[in-house]
Amino acid sequence: MAVYPITSSPLATIIPWSNKAKAKDDELKRVMKFLVDPMQQEGINTKELKILIRKASSFFVVDGWLWKKDPRMRHKLVVEEGKQLGILRQVHNKLGHKGIFITHTQILECFWWLYFDDNVY
Repeated sequence: MAVYPITSSPLATIIPWSNKAKAKDDELKRVMKFLVDPMQQEGINTKELKILIRKASSFFVVDGWLWKKDPRMRHKLVVEEGKQLGILRQVHNKLGHKGIFITHTQILECFWWLYFDDNVY
């Protein structure tokens, strides 16, 4: 599996998100908070807690990094909003501008983010 360092770049910009995507991102942040400290869930009712636990079961945290579980044990690093375009550019350039399919495949080996396919295609 290829590993690509996440670096800052003056070209790194945020990919515009819809309100739906922003709401999903807020859910991911809540999942992360829950996984880091499950006892600190104030102001949440039983139904909301069950939903949060179900969502959190697809993720885990290691050393402060959120990971998306993969059934084939090829877990993916969850990429925060401001780093996504930089990763797209870095992988595309490192591969020698091979195109969408190769870039898509290589990124999926290591990374995961909301609405990934919408960002690559």
